Amino acid sequence: MRVLTVRSPAEELSQGLHSATVCADSRFPWGTTDTPVAGRAAALERTRQRLTTEQTWPYDAATATGLGSLLVCLDWPREPVPPAPPAHRKLPKVPVLLLGGDRDLATPYEVLYEQAELAHDPKIVIVPGAAHSVQNRAANPAGRQAVYDFLLK
Repeated sequence: MRVLTVRSPAEELSQGLHSATVCADSRFPWGTTDTPVAGRAAALERTRQRLTTEQTWPYDAATATGLGSLLVCLDWPREPVPPAPPAHRKLPKVPVLLLGGDRDLATPYEVLYEQAELAHDPKIVIVPGAAHSVQNRAANPAGRQAVYDFLLK
């Protein structure tokens, strides 16, 4: 199996900005960044104990709850989460392609369905066997093909 890799210099990725975005935009076993920091570790541990093999396959519960984004946001300072835009403020009426891999622990494909609710014309493509970065790292070409088809329709 050949896996495509993309390398970028450190100057092109701000870890602080990335962490701030992930922590502000995500929901975690403890809730959001509005959840007091003191109770987050216990909530994460309760989740780890409840996860089944079927829920985490092909990984285990420790892997699923030991992701870098979870660990960074575990101690991220408490801050209010801005409210979601009202229903009448959906995205413009343009087609939207949402790509995900069925093995992506960083952005589970359930998030695609949540985001699709904000779009007028969503198309969801879940790439079998792919993790994160389905366009440039997945061995399965379905993500790249979906982009090609979407842009040329």
